[in-house]
Amino acid sequence: MDDPTPGELLDRTSEAAQRTARLVRAYWLPQLLFGSLSVIGAVVAMLLTPTHVGVVWLVGAPLAMLATAFWSRGRSESVGVAPDPRPYVIAGVGIFAGATILGFLGRGSALSLVGPLLVVAVGYLAFSRLARSRLVAAMAVALAVGALALSVSWSVQLYSLVTGLLGSGAIGLGAWNWFETARSAHNEA
Repeated sequence: MDDPTPGELLDRTSEAAQRTARLVRAYWLPQLLFGSLSVIGAVVAMLLTPTHVGVVWLVGAPLAMLATAFWSRGRSESVGVAPDPRPYVIAGVGIFAGATILGFLGRGSALSLVGPLLVVAVGYLAFSRLARSRLVAAMAVALAVGALALSVSWSVQLYSLVTGLLGSGAIGLGAWNWFETARSAHNEA
């Protein structure tokens, strides 16, 4: 058997790196969880008050973050490789802290709902960079545009429409990523 040429070794290394990157870039569960929270928040905003939306997020976001952490840990053990969790943890905690602070500072005004959306948009940009995902970046831009539109023309109905649509988009993005992750895993088997 002949030894592989340097070009063949580079090709094999590149293929292995691409395969590993596909396995590591699964982000479907957080998209489904946080997208669902957005849709629930949109419905709560229509039926109750901004304070109730805050309660949904204060309870739901830490639970979703915890579920994501356990899922990520289990996934890294089953796949055998994992990205450094620190940037994800820093981004997640930063989003939660920033959104919570702006929510409280708003005291039920437009800032209490628009401010957290802008913080989440910045967080989505961070996650898009970590996941190397243009789709997540597009979600971040859409969220920022929606938040800015809300800051100009504030209404609970518009807030519910924006967060409901973006939450539905996150759910769709999560479902797409789940499908792609499952397809990649199946192709590797």
